[in-house]
Amino acid sequence: MITLKTDKPVLCLGDVNPDLILPYGEAREALDAVARGEKNRQRKKGAHVECGGSIGNTTSNLAKLGVETWFAGKVGDDAFGQFLKKDFEKDGVNTKYMVMDKDSSTCIVSAVIGLDHERVVFVWPQEKAAHMKLVPEDLPDSLISEIGWVHSSGIMLRENP
Repeated sequence: MITLKTDKPVLCLGDVNPDLILPYGEAREALDAVARGEKNRQRKKGAHVECGGSIGNTTSNLAKLGVETWFAGKVGDDAFGQFLKKDFEKDGVNTKYMVMDKDSSTCIVSAVIGLDHERVVFVWPQEKAAHMKLVPEDLPDSLISEIGWVHSSGIMLRENP
């Protein structure tokens, strides 16, 4: 394991989104069973929502490992944004730099899982989602002196701003 050589928090800067998991393969098997006349078929987990995003996943997992972790990024001030904030806080992530934007939507990723357990991913909205609208003015200049490490991903370099 790598030991961070800092006593300051890790700042995870970037994207977080809810992943809507749609188990098409499981649903297909259930429909086929009904067509064959089978009843009372046991259902698995079914469709569900999880926190996701490359930075969101890293942020939560670092916090679960006991690393003091802060998230900086933008989500919509909507039900999905609130869900993500609560999930981060449950994992021990400091969300004081998580910007809730009333004028944007939280990006949702829908993952359709096939019979072969492979994923096909759909993203909505494809343009102007909140996670791509973080600007320097959203974060205080003093932030850099408060942290010991920054983790980000290339997704933040994809569009302007």
